[in-house]
Parts: sequence; structure tokens; C-alpha cells
Amino acid sequence: MTVQVTPATDAAVVASARESLPVAALKVIAATVVYRVRKLEMANLAAAVSIALALELPFVDVVVRAAFAFVLNALVYLNNDYIDIQIDLSSADKDRSKARYLAAHKSAALVAQWTLVALLVAVSIVHDLGLLVPLVAGGGICWWYSAQLKHRPYLDIGAMIVWGVTMPLCGTPIAHSVGLWMAIQLGLFSGVFEAIQVVRDADEDAQEGVRTTAVVLGKERTMHLARMLMFASSAYAAVFLQPWAAAVSLLAFVVPFDEHAVERYWTRVKLIYGVSWIVVCGSVFFTGQRAGWLVF
Repeated sequence: MTVQVTPATDAAVVASARESLPVAALKVIAATVVYRVRKLEMANLAAAVSIALALELPFVDVVVRAAFAFVLNALVYLNNDYIDIQIDLSSADKDRSKARYLAAHKSAALVAQWTLVALLVAVSIVHDLGLLVPLVAGGGICWWYSAQLKHRPYLDIGAMIVWGVTMPLCGTPIAHSVGLWMAIQLGLFSGVFEAIQVVRDADEDAQEGVRTTAVVLGKERTMHLARMLMFASSAYAAVFLQPWAAAVSLLAFVVPFDEHAVERYWTRVKLIYGVSWIVVCGSVFFTGQRAGWLVF
């Protein structure tokens, strides 16, 4: 492999160009996972595991589902990084060293992705065919999001709602109705998070000519949309899962929004929804069922 040396190229990346394909593949996977963990962008993994624990699934089943969710996360985030190589290389907010390494080892990144897909398919066949749903639907929508939808107004938020529902299905048998209702709640939370995220990135996206929901609607109207999704999330929790969880999630409405500190706002909303989710899981764990106003 030949790497063109430029002033921006890391010496370490150049030196690593002769690494074997398997070693480079493992390194790109590890770099992707470490970066996402540091950015707190793998919360859906904890969500999937929490569903499995709340449903009191057998220990081995929980372990397999947790491992499946972890590998699925690694796959979709690596795919996102692969698609966004050029964007990440020029962005001041990204890990350029990671992006340069990935750019120098694109073949290894492709091998890594197909290896992870094969592993996930094998686990689904051996353990539970229902795991193909989060792999195909969740992985598919995330691939589509990375390739196109995150640059399409309205569809960017809609795609993350679908991802927010399908990925946590790693944590529940597909026929378990309570697990499905819980996953829908997580999808609504994801819609709120994505709406706030596009507001956070609106200025940079506008400069790059990327048409997200926040770029098209503007920050203020997108925040109105985020609050509508907040209301939908709380209403859903009260009607179908647990009214006390809805009461907690309503606290997101009183968090003051500061256009110049969107990251802090986003973190506080996540914290509130995290507590709300704990209430949902605790209720299901101790009662074995939903406790919303409408249970059937």
C-alpha cells in the first residue's frame, strides 16, 4: 500500500501502512469503538442490555444479546466513519488521526465491516433468528442514514427514530410484547436526541452546504420540533409504560436552552431521559408487565 505523505499526515499512519490486513482491520474497529465510547454515542448498547435485564432473560441470553449489540454498534459506526472519511479529514471537531488511519487502510475497513456482518449473521442463526431484525432493519437504516439521510431534512430525525427502535431489539425476543413497547419508547427518545444534535451542528452543516432539518427549519423551529417529540415521548410513557417515568421525562421541558451551549443542554436532557428509562425498567422488572394508563 502506498501512502502519500503530506504535512497533515501523521508519521504513525505512514509507518503503519505496511501492517497486515487483519491487524489493520482490528485497529480500525478498535479506534471506532474507543472514539464513540469517549463521545458517549453508544448509549443504545446500555439500552438494549437494560431491556434484557428488565425482562429477566436467562443469563446466557443476556450475555449473547449484549455482545451482539456491541458488535452491531461497532459495525454501524465503522460504516459511518468509512462513508465520512473525507468529511472527517477536513473537520476540526473530528479525530483526524483516526480518519487518516482509516483513509490509509480502506481495504482493511471493508474487510472489517464484512467480517462483522458475517459474525452477526452467524450468531443470529445459531442463537435467535429474531436478531436479524436489528441487524437488517437497524443496520440498514443506519447505513442509509450515513450515506444519505443525515443530509436530508426531516428524514434525518425520522431515520434515528427508526434506529432508536430497531437497535434495542437486540435486547428482547422479537415476540416479547413488553420488550417491543419498551423499544418504541427508546425510539422516541432518539428522535429528541437527533433533533437537538442537528441544532448543535447547524452552523457547521450550513457552512458545508449540508441540508439537515436544523439548516432548513432554523434552530428555533427545530427546537420546537424537539419539544413536540419530548411531549410525544412523555405521553407515550404515561399511556403505554409507566406514568412515573413520564413525570420524570417531562423535566426535559424545564431545562433552559442556550444556543451557545447546546452540548450541555443535550447532556442534561440525556440525563433526564436516562432516569426516566431506569423508572421504566424498574417497573417492568418488579411487575413483569407494563403499567401505563392503557394496558391490553
